[in-house]
Amino acid sequence: MKRLIRSRGGQCAVVFALLALLSFPLLAASTSPAAAPTPRAADPKQKTSAWLILKQKADLSRASTIQDWNARGRFVVEQLQATARTSQAGLRGELNLQGVSHRPIWIINAIRVDADATTLKELARRPEVDRIVPDVPFHIPKPRPGVAPGPGFTDWNIERIRAPEAWGAFGSRGEGITVGSIDSGAQFDHPALARQYRGRRADGTVDHNYNWFDPSNVCGSPSQVPCDNNGHGTHTMGTIVGDDGEPGPHQIGVAPGARWVTAKGCEEQSCSVEALLASAQWMLAPTDLSGGNPRPDLRPQLVNNSWSGGPTDPFFRDVVQAWIASGIFPVFAIGNDGSACGSAGIPGAYPESYSVGAFDTNEAIAGFSGRGPSAFGGITKPDITAPGVSVLSSVPGGDYAFFDGTSMAAPHVAGTVALMLSAAPALVGDVAGTRALLDASAVDREDLTCAGTAEDNNAWGEGTLDAFAAVQLSPRGPTGVLTGVVTDASGSPLAGARVEVTGSFGRSTVTDDTGRYSLVLPVGTYRVTFSRFGSETVAVDGVVVSDGGTTVQDIVLPSVPSYTVTGRVTDSDGAPIPGATVTVLDTPLSTLVTGTDGRYVYDGVPVGEYDVRVEAGGCFEPVTRRLVVAGPTTLDFTLPSRSDAYGYFCRLQRPRYIEATTVLPLSGDDATVEVALPFSILFYGRPYTRAFVSTNGLVSFQESAAQYLNTPVPNAAAPNAAIYALWDDLFVDASASVRVLEQGTAPNRRFIIEWRDVAFVDDPSLRVSFEIILHENGNVLLQYRGLDAGGLERGGSATVGIENEAGTVALQFSSETPSLRDERAILFDLPPYGVVLGTVTDANDGLPLVGARVRALVGERVVRETTSAEDGRCVLQLPLGTYTLQVSAPNYLTATGPVTLTYDRQATLRNWALRTARAEVAPAMLEFIVPQGQRRTRTLTLSNTGSVALDWELFESGGGRVGVTSLHGQARNLKADPNSRSLRGLQGVAALPGWTATLAGDVLKSWPATGLELPWGVGFTGNVWLSDPIAGINHEFTEDGGATGRTWPVPWTEGWPADMAYDAGRGLMCQLAVGGDNGIHCWNPATGLEEDAIAGTFPWTSISQRGLAYRPDDDTFYVGGWNEGIIYHVKGLSHPDRGAVIGQCSPPDGRISGLAWNASFGVLWVATQSPTDTLYEVNPETCNVLGSLAHPEPDFSGGGLELDAAGNLWMVSLNSGRAYLVESGVPTFEDVPWLSAQPTSGRLGMRRSQNITVTIDTTGLEPGVYLATLYVRGNSGRRPVVPVPVSLIVPAYQQAVNAGGSRHVDTLGDPWAQDQQYVTGGWGYLSGSDGILTDAPIAGTVEDPLYQSARRGFVEYRFDNMPSGVYAVDLRFAEIEGLSRLQRLADVVVENSLLLPAHDIANEVGQSTADDHAFLLPVTDGQLVLRLIPRQGFNMPLINAVRLTQRPDR
Repeated sequence: MKRLIRSRGGQCAVVFALLALLSFPLLAASTSPAAAPTPRAADPKQKTSAWLILKQKADLSRASTIQDWNARGRFVVEQLQATARTSQAGLRGELNLQGVSHRPIWIINAIRVDADATTLKELARRPEVDRIVPDVPFHIPKPRPGVAPGPGFTDWNIERIRAPEAWGAFGSRGEGITVGSIDSGAQFDHPALARQYRGRRADGTVDHNYNWFDPSNVCGSPSQVPCDNNGHGTHTMGTIVGDDGEPGPHQIGVAPGARWVTAKGCEEQSCSVEALLASAQWMLAPTDLSGGNPRPDLRPQLVNNSWSGGPTDPFFRDVVQAWIASGIFPVFAIGNDGSACGSAGIPGAYPESYSVGAFDTNEAIAGFSGRGPSAFGGITKPDITAPGVSVLSSVPGGDYAFFDGTSMAAPHVAGTVALMLSAAPALVGDVAGTRALLDASAVDREDLTCAGTAEDNNAWGEGTLDAFAAVQLSPRGPTGVLTGVVTDASGSPLAGARVEVTGSFGRSTVTDDTGRYSLVLPVGTYRVTFSRFGSETVAVDGVVVSDGGTTVQDIVLPSVPSYTVTGRVTDSDGAPIPGATVTVLDTPLSTLVTGTDGRYVYDGVPVGEYDVRVEAGGCFEPVTRRLVVAGPTTLDFTLPSRSDAYGYFCRLQRPRYIEATTVLPLSGDDATVEVALPFSILFYGRPYTRAFVSTNGLVSFQESAAQYLNTPVPNAAAPNAAIYALWDDLFVDASASVRVLEQGTAPNRRFIIEWRDVAFVDDPSLRVSFEIILHENGNVLLQYRGLDAGGLERGGSATVGIENEAGTVALQFSSETPSLRDERAILFDLPPYGVVLGTVTDANDGLPLVGARVRALVGERVVRETTSAEDGRCVLQLPLGTYTLQVSAPNYLTATGPVTLTYDRQATLRNWALRTARAEVAPAMLEFIVPQGQRRTRTLTLSNTGSVALDWELFESGGGRVGVTSLHGQARNLKADPNSRSLRGLQGVAALPGWTATLAGDVLKSWPATGLELPWGVGFTGNVWLSDPIAGINHEFTEDGGATGRTWPVPWTEGWPADMAYDAGRGLMCQLAVGGDNGIHCWNPATGLEEDAIAGTFPWTSISQRGLAYRPDDDTFYVGGWNEGIIYHVKGLSHPDRGAVIGQCSPPDGRISGLAWNASFGVLWVATQSPTDTLYEVNPETCNVLGSLAHPEPDFSGGGLELDAAGNLWMVSLNSGRAYLVESGVPTFEDVPWLSAQPTSGRLGMRRSQNITVTIDTTGLEPGVYLATLYVRGNSGRRPVVPVPVSLIVPAYQQAVNAGGSRHVDTLGDPWAQDQQYVTGGWGYLSGSDGILTDAPIAGTVEDPLYQSARRGFVEYRFDNMPSGVYAVDLRFAEIEGLSRLQRLADVVVENSLLLPAHDIANEVGQSTADDHAFLLPVTDGQLVLRLIPRQGFNMPLINAVRLTQRPDR
């Protein structure tokens, strides 16, 4: 194989010069504190995973009556499968028709689906579906490092439960029993577990079929060999069956004679629901490695489960019931959620589960051990307690460690059950009988803190586990003793010889120092096999054991000759690998370490066949080979290099440690600092120009990373895009430092990040130094100095490796394994590669396209893919070769083209403009006021301004009558402070609720606003800004709630900082001041310094406001607050008369706390503060409500408001101090009875338009407010769904009058009645006036007939029989007699309220021009009177039209 030669010249320079040229803003370097990168906002249409739980359940009641183990297992599986098959058929057919990805599970009769919210809601309505459960993972607790109890207590836990006494007295060590485990996997060849693995054959070979299951393919694809990438499963399995000899030095298991199988239900620290259910299903009927040929007869007799969740989720209860029906005993950890009553986790909290709590070496209940009562019927939980503190057991790498947790306690019970079933086969399948014996044999412990009795309480359950008593109480039957002495040919006793008994009952043991063995066996005839390393194997048949008798069987084992075994360990290039470990498995031979020449020598290996395993750290795959010794033997090994899915590999090299010089401002515990990199580095195909350095021995290029609990990688949880030099819980005190240094010249620079003399939190006396060296060519080098032999310093509790930005790909060198050495550095590198760089834009608007998928293909195979960033730019790092580039995005035409990369570090530029349709609808919203029993029509114009044809469909949503609270006359405490932070004091307990919600908004994110006394104002820059009005400080957070470290004071306000709005064009955050000048102050988010402001004397500054929104298309603001209940539209910073009022309106609910502008739809969102804290979507011109949304945590909690990039709403809860991101309305398409439109679908060519007729019919509708939405859904890339809000007001009363004229229907279809004289009980004018007409055209209107007639004189109109309520009074005037200004003056009075004093039509608008005025007035006495009173000396007044409309929305 050719070695990879790196170019050190100009070719490398091309790549990184182009990277610098592109200047990716997403990753821009900064010398000032910088914001964390912007995670992409949640897409409201994004598919999510959920479980459809079906109603029909299998009848398993007959299972317990079936005596045959195999038949019983088949019956349960067949019943479950048949029920699922019949009840799921229709639903699965529908899912297939809709193209919904799904996976059925038969053990609980459920189907996992990947679908959007609309589809999930539709599925929930199906009759066969009982409920929908979100796909939320469970967890195995991260093992808590335990502390050795002291000399003589290594296996204290095994002694404490009296397991050795049970072995000796009853001869039972679990033989004949198979234990199952659902956990993180297990190291099948661990010295303490290898012999007991059911897949291990007598000749030492292994068969993983029916013994290993990995549903998520974590250990390979397909997953053929057991692994444990966490360590938890290996530890729990060791406690059940572990023993590295007969006995070995690590006798860690309760039932070392039992066999084990395992299913990897936990991918990492978390356990997906799908993996857990698949694993539970596999336990009922294990399969081969392909997942086929299920064998219920091979199911284990019990299953240990050291994972939990809850405490109230019933999801897995059907699993436990199915296991019990099949005869499987279910053991569960109770969970580590602490000492609070009711903290028992599920599934352990289920009545059917046998749950286990934990106690320590002093027999005190562990503080972390979950307590009852259970949420299921209030029953006592846990059922029993076992050792769970400082438990020594096996961990991956052939090592051992002390852990704490109820995860460690549960295996003690599993092992004890194995002893019981082995000693008393009659108990197999008798779950109730077995748990009764466990309960009866437990040692009572009193603790009534969480209720219960001295004998059975919610801390200890039935008491502490006693394995000896449990086996003693088991129905064991007649037994006898088999004993004897094993010697060599000279008569000397042989210690450690294995004695294996087979027959009707299986047992095994080893001889003691005198060569003696002894076994208690059921009566019967057996074959006894004797073996020992270095001796011949001898078998004796026909050994009889009688009731109460003692059978003596001595044996002589002659020795066999030994020979030298040598070999050499090399890499795939033939180079020697020094420091590799060579182990002859399952033998007492010491593990050897290869020298500098890669060689090893065993001086004496007895004749026989063995497995030899060679490991050389995280850069090489371990290799196991068969060794046959019949004379001097040579056995060489070639270790393949490890690489991850991206292509990174690592190699070990001699270190050249470099001391960095510049000390970073980084110290203490769990701290990070952002560092600007001197050059851009490509890491997993993404360019980065900044890094977050953590005290905990890692660097993340993506986010602040202070996590101290390390996990194996890859792991989707943060941190990601990271280099883990020594990820552990470290502390940088006064004697330590973190330093940086830049060396070299472009393009061969390197950047050193050094942790010097940092301490371990677990042991501050230990110090370690190490460094990460970032090379400009993309290589990463890890070097270490001063590592002592101790486990901590050499990585014994750390993670070492690299990981991509999503946490899906990583090259882990080691995890919690002492693998590091001073004398070897770790280099992470890639094979020769090139880079394709470019920008993806929308061909219609030329703007960047975010999230476009860029793929490189060879034929149909995808070699690598990436997505475009916020600015449309992308980088694709590829191995050398020729590819087809494919660029795609939803609803865009896919672009393709070839590219060839021929030399290392080659850079190629490619830009793509993707074509798509573009749907535009005018007007953007429809508003109707239609009395009962009438129809109206409007026209929508749909245009395609895109670059491909538009295929569109029309859908309806909503339409229900809205619960409207009239706030007219809402009481206010006039003495309350207008600058108050809450309306509670202004309206108190008399406050009315807001409108009911018409939109379904799910909470997408929620997190505590850490560090704020009271979160109030909200701003969004990609990160979330929150104001603290008490401290007078603005705080910045990532979208996931991580504090970025930016906190800026607000010296520009004499009061407090309220809502915010981001002006992206200027890069300024603008914010309202409450108190002082009540103005808008704009500051730089990077510095906190004020750079501009709008302040002065304006209508909106006369009293403090609360809400602020910025509208970039015309550089204006919307400002409003609860003091006035008015939303002002004011001019922004670019206008010469900044702050001037353009317009204003009053929303129905004026308790305004926050505002947010949605530019895509031209609507304004309004947050309020009230008992319901309702949020409203309003027309910014009229303030009419288009939709309403519920606050996630109401009761005077409303504050500021802002939209994220996807149009979802960031808001706060003043009560709990949390920030929320709420989906701004998820439509459920449904027919709206009063709304129709034609046509409902079609195809529009480029630059074509068509009309859609919208009809409203109020027949049968009660008076009120109705809100609906029309959705135009098409193949438009930018906006695939265009909503058109439709607001319908059905008034209880409306009367429109064409004063002085005849009946008229206006262009909107609204009727105006012919003028008439008043009659009591009706409406009309009183005497004293006359009608006049003109045929002159009227300016400023299209409704000329309404203005060409008028009533003139002492005008008075009366309207009787009007329902009480708020009315819109619409008055229309026009000067149609040719009079000039100051010739006709009159006062317009309605309900004794002077609405228009000295009204002069000509002065306002001139002659023959429409002059319209509208007012809202209450009517409480059933009558409204309108008067026009002339001013003395002026011509008589006139009026052209009058309309009165009852407004149920006011």
